[in-house]
Amino acid sequence: TKSMVALKKKFYLGVEGGATKSTAILVDETNRLLGKRRGKALNYHYLGKSETKRNMASLLNPLLKKARGATLYTVFGLAGLDTPKDKKIYTKIARSLLPKGSVLRAVNDTKTALELRCPREKNRILVISGTGSSVYGENGKTSAKSVGWGVLLGDEGSGYDIGTKILKAAMCSFDGRGKKTILESLVLKRIGVKTMEDTVPTFHKNLRQTQNMKRYVASFANLLDEAIMNNDRVAMEIRQETIEALTQGISAVTKKLTIADKEFCLGYVGSVWKTPGMRQKFENEAKKQYPKVCFSKNDDPSVWGAVLLAKKLE
Repeated sequence: TKSMVALKKKFYLGVEGGATKSTAILVDETNRLLGKRRGKALNYHYLGKSETKRNMASLLNPLLKKARGATLYTVFGLAGLDTPKDKKIYTKIARSLLPKGSVLRAVNDTKTALELRCPREKNRILVISGTGSSVYGENGKTSAKSVGWGVLLGDEGSGYDIGTKILKAAMCSFDGRGKKTILESLVLKRIGVKTMEDTVPTFHKNLRQTQNMKRYVASFANLLDEAIMNNDRVAMEIRQETIEALTQGISAVTKKLTIADKEFCLGYVGSVWKTPGMRQKFENEAKKQYPKVCFSKNDDPSVWGAVLLAKKLE
């Protein structure tokens, strides 16, 4: 019967939940794309469990309708999953939304991204530099993480970190504590004020009105692009500090995994890598320290890594 045929179908649902947005894709056994959705953030540490569940339901429900009657294999890659407690909470939320009988796995989003960037290598490291930052690695048996502990405890090399430095550099340029920089005028333009005195109250007003402080501060990070294109010295210093912070993260991970002198694959995720010169200078620095490193050229959306892991759940 038709219902028996439908039950034999296998669908794979990949979900990527970052600090500011989420993505989900549904594919069949031949990797044919059946549906794609974009949604809001899924980090319960910032949103709370109830809002996280609402956002997740809004993201998934249209895709779950398309998967009705099939065996569903699902992997969630989530930015806020760092501990066994996090895993338990996310799994409970997801199970409440997925059909009965679904096969589910929840992991940190670094794992799904790494699966896509370096799918065949045993020794592999992922460097995330978007709104937040993180360095995650595997050597086949064990895993290790550095950086990525949130804005207060350690998000060096992130868009938030860069945004903070840009804002402070603009203020230092204005009040004489630092070098003159084009970032001063760029910040004025971005905030929409005419004088730096007006920047302070307007900035804090915007902060109060935004639902995501981390995302708002990180939104200033792309001002670095124009400043670097204008050969601004302060902007180039911020870029170099970002490279050094992420390189330190790699150093910590390679030591934990004992792969510093071995071949390993290095992959990237995050909008900060689009900054002019960032990736090339970072690779030059990494190559000096790790002569056997190779760099992933796959820049596809990381949510496809969740699908690859979902296919391993069978």
